[in-house]
Amino acid sequence: MFLYQIFPKIIIFLLLIILISSKKNIREDYTDVGYESLIKWGLENSLQLSNNIKLTKYKEEKQYISKDNISKGELIMDIPPEITLTIDRALAIFNSDNLTTKFNNYKKEDIKSNKTLDDLSHIYQSFISYLLYISNKTNTSMVNKFYEYYKPLYYIFEDDISHIPSLFNNEQINIFLNTTSFGSFFELMNIYLMGEVNLFEKKIFKENIDLEQYFRYRFLIVQKSYNISNTTTVAPFIDFIKRDFNTPNCKLVVKNGHIKIKAIRNIEKGELITIKPRKISNQYSFFFYGKIYKELIDYMPSFIIPIITPNLFNDEGIILDIDENDDENKMDLAWPNFYDVILPTYKEVAQSLKKDDSDYACYGFILKYLYQIENNYDLIHYDDIEEAFYNDIDSDNVISIIESEKNFLKIKIKDLINIMEKKSKKIKILKNQKGENYDEL
Repeated sequence: MFLYQIFPKIIIFLLLIILISSKKNIREDYTDVGYESLIKWGLENSLQLSNNIKLTKYKEEKQYISKDNISKGELIMDIPPEITLTIDRALAIFNSDNLTTKFNNYKKEDIKSNKTLDDLSHIYQSFISYLLYISNKTNTSMVNKFYEYYKPLYYIFEDDISHIPSLFNNEQINIFLNTTSFGSFFELMNIYLMGEVNLFEKKIFKENIDLEQYFRYRFLIVQKSYNISNTTTVAPFIDFIKRDFNTPNCKLVVKNGHIKIKAIRNIEKGELITIKPRKISNQYSFFFYGKIYKELIDYMPSFIIPIITPNLFNDEGIILDIDENDDENKMDLAWPNFYDVILPTYKEVAQSLKKDDSDYACYGFILKYLYQIENNYDLIHYDDIEEAFYNDIDSDNVISIIESEKNFLKIKIKDLINIMEKKSKKIKILKNQKGENYDEL
């Protein structure tokens, strides 16, 4: 009888514990002076913001939560052009012919350079980053006009960027630098970012840049800018909305230059406001955002490695005269039929070594190379990663990158084995038809 009476109470108690645990990371009483200043500035410049949402902290991230039930189709926010930041708006506020000339010169120099990103949006992002950087450190009347107008916007550039790999120490960087495809991506992106800095320092503004301060804006501009009507646009308030690939409850729409967030289903009181993020690779996300999305763990649009390594025939005492770092000795494993694209290189090497240069034999050399790469991943010990990083977020991100690359590599190895099996069957058939001396394949 006693157990019968107490059992329902135990169940209720456990349910309460679960409910409390699920909300323990949400601070519903969160207030922030910088955010209040941003809100005030926005409202003074035509911002519309629903009274049914409020800023909270969820797992140490500032995010919007619903204060009350929100109906499908309800407008969550309407961000007018007046409180967005674009290169055109920035130059208009500066109202400087000299600065406009420098921007036009920068575009020309950037397009000519092979050490900057070949992407117009990155030209805008980097120049806006420089304007934010210089406005926050230089006291002139021209700069002050820009800074005084956008001063509340600087609040969104106070985010923690410590999880971005470029800020890791050398021990941490070396864990992925020479072993992973992300390591190649990391080196390439740093070359591009330093290429932008060199243009600013040597040709455009001709003064030294404080890299730590500049890169804060450079990385955060990538995180907070959107392509709105083919224009790189920094929009406040949107970055306080949680990203959700699977079940977002809101969507972003653009109309007459206004950026609007609308509910796409009924939202209950206490729900986080969510929108679907842009689909980018985890390599890109990790480099610029310091984040990994589990939903993108198998999305690998690019996997850069050398076409061939000088150590391919190490086991035979042969060292190939090949530079692994040569730009011309690069391939993308994500290429369709990657093995056929690089086959001529392997045929040429096989001929120079007086080895079998048939398609089937050269596929075998490529397979041997992929196995060597796979073995390199096996040399990475996760215990060492966890020991090198002080924060679980960083070690988990690095491990996720490594695991996703290993899985991608396994798929590519399997693809090549399937091709070799088909080729082998074809060889057997032709040999049976034409005799054992048939060796064209």
